[in-house]
Amino acid sequence: MMGTRRLAALLVAVAALAAAAVQAWPAPVAAASPAPAPAPTVTASASPALAQDAPDPDIVRVGSTFYAFTTGTTWGNRIGIATSTSADPRTGWSAPPGSTAIPAIPPAPWQVKDTSTSPGVFQVGGTWIMFYDAVVATPGAGQGKYCLSVATAAKVTGPYTDSSSGPLVCQ
Repeated sequence: MMGTRRLAALLVAVAALAAAAVQAWPAPVAAASPAPAPAPTVTASASPALAQDAPDPDIVRVGSTFYAFTTGTTWGNRIGIATSTSADPRTGWSAPPGSTAIPAIPPAPWQVKDTSTSPGVFQVGGTWIMFYDAVVATPGAGQGKYCLSVATAAKVTGPYTDSSSGPLVCQ
């Protein structure tokens, strides 16, 4: 089975092939149509939204606050939480030093320390659920592979707790 990063690369390749196929497809012959509307103007920000290394973001809005759950490499490759109350997502982001959504290191005993990445967060009822991946440390079929796990919290800001005894699924 495919690793998380290889799966993402495959999806990008499939999207590129689909875009190329659409461009190569012959246009239908039709009566003259009005000129297309001009493309909207996009203004780039002069500085990054968050001046830290914060890959793999998943952004959740609660009320007027945005929460970005990221693979926080500046936090030791632990899942961090950045926040913004700005209406403009290009500004206002901050993350406290050492920010981590899951305080336990590693989050579960079967995981290799500092390998948690790629969070996905949502709420069901009153519980916040975070899916993420981590490398399996314990001997067995998944050892050394990135596998999915889940952590839960009562508040969007955590702390999130992973009480699993093993991964949900490995590739």
